[in-house]
Amino acid sequence: MLTLGARELWAEVELEQLLKVNYNLRIKQIDHLERGIKVTADLGNFLLEPVASGTEDKWQIVSDLYQHVAENAEAFFQLHSPRITCAGKPYFHGYHGTYLLLPWLNGEPFYLTKKGYWGRVACSLAQFHMAGKGFKSSSFFSRKATARCWKSQWQTMLQKLELYRLSVGLAAVPSSFDKMWTEQFDYIFAMLEDALKYYDKQGGDKTYRSLSELCNICYGNVREKNLWLMPKGELRFLNWSNVYIDLRAQDIKDLLIYAYGRTGSKSLITYLLKSYTGIYQLKEKELHLIYAAMLYPERIMALLDAVYNREMIAEQDALMRLTKVLQFEERKLKLLRIYKEIVNKELGLPLSGVRWVHKS
Repeated sequence: MLTLGARELWAEVELEQLLKVNYNLRIKQIDHLERGIKVTADLGNFLLEPVASGTEDKWQIVSDLYQHVAENAEAFFQLHSPRITCAGKPYFHGYHGTYLLLPWLNGEPFYLTKKGYWGRVACSLAQFHMAGKGFKSSSFFSRKATARCWKSQWQTMLQKLELYRLSVGLAAVPSSFDKMWTEQFDYIFAMLEDALKYYDKQGGDKTYRSLSELCNICYGNVREKNLWLMPKGELRFLNWSNVYIDLRAQDIKDLLIYAYGRTGSKSLITYLLKSYTGIYQLKEKELHLIYAAMLYPERIMALLDAVYNREMIAEQDALMRLTKVLQFEERKLKLLRIYKEIVNKELGLPLSGVRWVHKS
């Protein structure tokens, strides 16, 4: 029998029948719990989750990745993947949305309260990247993403940035948001342009293609809320909806930014890099591309894209988000300086960086 809470949450009619038809499961009970909808069936316990519109293709990548990791005898990383439907898909369509069925994981949340816990995350990320070596997905999204290296993407964003400023200049009455971000135009342009120059200096797309052979898959969601400690002590990553095809440099960059944002600790950044490389060594070029990825003003460009291209965002909300993004860029500048120093002194490798970024 379905619990009342589950019916209220999903607004799906015949949910039990949908699960039976799509998975050939004999449903014993469906419960609405704090973690989500728990499905108790004859073949085990599962977690039922909604799939955000437009992200179905990413779950195909996760499904393919699970198969790749399972076939890798040397992989120490364990990945939980959606149960495949009778139609061969990692998700199914209901009457009110799209859903997937994940294995139910026992255990508890993993809180980053100690330096050593952060190190475990870095080690797990390295194990994931090692397990993902040689991965290729059947997903169209994956094939399309693999074909695009950083240069074409960043050049496109540089062109967009200039177009956005031009559109502000043509506006009869520029908004407060228009005025606020265009005051920062020189900084944003410099970061974008220098990211491109630094990337090209390291060999650009040729280097990208060679490094993609080491790992071309990113988890994209290292956050405390997505960490789960299993009963036997192994660490699992939850919420794979942000997985994407790219160099592992992007995942490592995101981990360093997240850790520095949470702690402001230089020693922790050193510890994370050494923890990661203790599992899966980084090539010198990868350390340079982590730096280039940090230079790229990703969050600012994503916000400008959202405001001018895709989303209807209230001006006050846009202003608030811009303020936070600019604060984030200030912290990132500090991290860039710290990162260069760590690579030079702690790892003993040459990394020149961009001169104006490292002026005291």
